[in-house]
Amino acid sequence: MVLLATAWLFRYREGWVLRFYVPAVLSVITMSGVIVILLAVLTNNQELGQNVGLGRVSLAMVLVLWVSYGFQRLPVQFVTPALILPSIFVVVHTWVTGDSVAALSITLYAIVAHAVGIILCMQTERRERAVFAHALELEQANAKIAAQAKHNQELSEAKSLVLASVSHDLRQPLSSLSLYVNMLRAEANDPETAEIVRCADHMQTCVGAMEGNLSRILEISRAQTLGAGFPVSVVDLANVLAGLRTIFTPAATAAGIELRFQDLAPGVFMVTSNPERLHEVLSNLLSNAIKFANHDRRRGCWAHVGVIQTASGLRIDVRDNGIGIPSEHQDRVFNEYYQVGNPARKSAHGYGLGLSMVRSTIGRLPGHSLAMYSRPGKGSRFSVYVPQATASSQTVPRKPASEPAASEDGEILVGSMVLIVEDDDSLRNALSDQLISWGAVVEVAENCDEALEIARSCERLIDAVISDFKLPGEKNGIEVIRLVRETQPHLVAALITSGEYSFDRNLIKGMEAVRFLPKPIAPETLRAELTMAIKSSLASAANLN
Repeated sequence: MVLLATAWLFRYREGWVLRFYVPAVLSVITMSGVIVILLAVLTNNQELGQNVGLGRVSLAMVLVLWVSYGFQRLPVQFVTPALILPSIFVVVHTWVTGDSVAALSITLYAIVAHAVGIILCMQTERRERAVFAHALELEQANAKIAAQAKHNQELSEAKSLVLASVSHDLRQPLSSLSLYVNMLRAEANDPETAEIVRCADHMQTCVGAMEGNLSRILEISRAQTLGAGFPVSVVDLANVLAGLRTIFTPAATAAGIELRFQDLAPGVFMVTSNPERLHEVLSNLLSNAIKFANHDRRRGCWAHVGVIQTASGLRIDVRDNGIGIPSEHQDRVFNEYYQVGNPARKSAHGYGLGLSMVRSTIGRLPGHSLAMYSRPGKGSRFSVYVPQATASSQTVPRKPASEPAASEDGEILVGSMVLIVEDDDSLRNALSDQLISWGAVVEVAENCDEALEIARSCERLIDAVISDFKLPGEKNGIEVIRLVRETQPHLVAALITSGEYSFDRNLIKGMEAVRFLPKPIAPETLRAELTMAIKSSLASAANLN
């Protein structure tokens, strides 16, 4: 009864027991005393004791109480009084009513049983307290982790806002500077202006370095902010390696490095990956192999890109016989801005972002992994593990519609009517001056309303629109392009520009003769993209006719 009463208190009045711990213990002792008094009264009734066998009943009750030591989860302060007091009554009753041998046996048995029972009870209580303390610590740790995660999320959102602003505000003047430097180089044609051309070349190099550094920082931040994996499709490694060969062979030859690529037959090594991200990963690794070549070698420097079949897929190896990476630095070379042997932070050795971008990208490509093996003075091997495409997923890609080559001289721009919609004064003027120098006829607008007014009142048809995505007012650049096209009887070519690092290119997916041009705007890219957009619109018009 005492145990049942105590268990009831812990089950339904746990808060009361914890709040009034000492009164609860006293209540248990009081209830035990009441039971002892009742048993004493009953024992004094000799007839009842003879008929019922009260001594046996009492002994059975005490045995049950002893066994309960090992099957309870209550504090020892509660259990001990409830078990000891009835046991004392039974021992005394035995000494009074029984023979001395039986009484001595019962007494010794009770002492040993209670001693063992109390030890078990204390061990159980200690274990329960440890479990409770561990659960409490775990709950507090989870609360701290949740609070830290919330704080990190807030910091990430704040960082995204700052980076979005920085991206837009820095890319605008960089675009203007790049365009003006290109025009300065184009105007300086005679020998007397050779020094101006040399200075313009240096300026263009500095602008390119600023653009590259800003793009890398924003790309890392974008990958960390999005967190989600990149979309994948079936990729032919033969095409990937062919693209790398075209891009890096001139730089490797100029640096005196032999660049080797494994010859892959088209359609043989098909993987499930993201073609753009995979190309970026391998480009970073190959660029490092060229950058950190060991030119002291007598047998010359080389870098090799090959593919190996594994049990789980394919392994792309980028190997070199360069300077290698010491073992104490190998765990940290994938950290942002960490560089080995470049304390002066010379830009010729990079910015310490390439391998961190590789690790971040690989982590967001499903089924991909990265491994590195390097020995100082011997070279390095970076292995990218990619899942091989299944037979069911390997479909023959359709050839895209023919598109004008970007290398054409852009003569189509001469006499073309181009509408520029840009709210930044310096970039709007730079774009206008650059297009005019290429022979185009230019109209400029600051927002959507001005663009529509020009499109409706212009005496000649508009051939192309170059619009910033983020414009003053409610309408963005994509809506401006749609509205301008509604005013023209033909399909107007369009370029959408943006300095936002998180611009979603799916917004222009499916729009004919619309191309995306990220800021900062390089003059040669502007000319090539605008030429292709205009020729695409002309081809679409010819197909309709």
